[in-house]
Amino acid sequence: MKDYKDSNQSLIKVQQYAWYVSLFYFTVVVIAYLTELWFAQTLAIIGVVFIITVTILKLFIMGQHFEKLKLSRFSFLSYLLVVILIATMIWRFFR
Repeated sequence: MKDYKDSNQSLIKVQQYAWYVSLFYFTVVVIAYLTELWFAQTLAIIGVVFIITVTILKLFIMGQHFEKLKLSRFSFLSYLLVVILIATMIWRFFR
C-alpha cells in the first residue's frame, strides 16, 4: 500500500508544481502580449511545449503507477498515449 501512496504523491507533486509554473509563466506571457513585446508569441509557443512536456511526464508516471499495481493494460495505454502525443508534436512542429 505504501508504493501506491508514494507513486500517487509523486503525480500530485508534479501536477502542483506544473500548475504553479504554468500560471506564473502564462501571466508573464499575457503581460508580454498586452505590452506588445516582440517575443510574446515565442513565449506562448514555449509555454505550450512546456504543458505538453508536463503531460507526457504525468502520463509516464501514471504508466509506472499502473505497472506497480499490475494493471498492464492501463500501463500500456499510458505509454501508447505518450507515443501518440510525441508523434503528434513531431508531426505538428516539423510539417
